[in-house]
Amino acid sequence: MPKLGMEPIRRAALVKATIDCIGAQGSLDVTVSQIAKTAGMSSALAHHYFGGKDQIFLAAMHQILRDFGTEVRTALRATRTPRGRAEALISASFAPSCFDP
Repeated sequence: MPKLGMEPIRRAALVKATIDCIGAQGSLDVTVSQIAKTAGMSSALAHHYFGGKDQIFLAAMHQILRDFGTEVRTALRATRTPRGRAEALISASFAPSCFDP
């Protein structure tokens, strides 16, 4: 019997593991097995939640873009001038979080 409420937790763990694996590898040449192992689950479970590597990569990219969007909006809220907004956008684009796995 499946544990109720585990799907969002496991999906999030797989997305984080995907980002970590790609960052550690330095390329997209990672396997679902590597991702699942990093997330602490079987590759069968990863396939169950995402269907395949492309879907896991897509979910990881969506998460990266959500995080980046949040960072940009936070930086933009802190300033009101056009120059300040441009500087905030540039600063958010080159923040360490954009480059750390």
